Amino acid sequence: MLHKAQEKDVAGKVILVNGDAACLSFVDGCFDVVCCSHALYKLKGRMRTDALLEMKRVVKSEGQVLIMGPTDSREFLKQLKIQVMVSHMTPNT
Repeated sequence: MLHKAQEKDVAGKVILVNGDAACLSFVDGCFDVVCCSHALYKLKGRMRTDALLEMKRVVKSEGQVLIMGPTDSREFLKQLKIQVMVSHMTPNT
C-alpha cells in the first residue's frame, strides 16, 4: 500500500513512513489523528493488541484513532478499554 500512496501527488501534504504497527517510532501523543484502513483485521493475536495500544499511545489525549474495516473488532477494542464509536459508511449510489 505504501507504493500506491507514493504514486499519488502527496508531496508536501504527508510524510510516508514504512514501519511496524506494533512498535511505532513516534513519541507519545504526537498525532491529532491516527488512521488504520483495512489492515487491523490482518493482524492476529498479540500483534493486533500491540498495534492498537501503539495507536492509542501516539495519538493526543484529545485526538482520535480511526479504524476502518470489518466490525468484528468492536468487542476486542472494548476489552482494551478503548472507547468505541461506530460509524457506518455506505457507498454513494
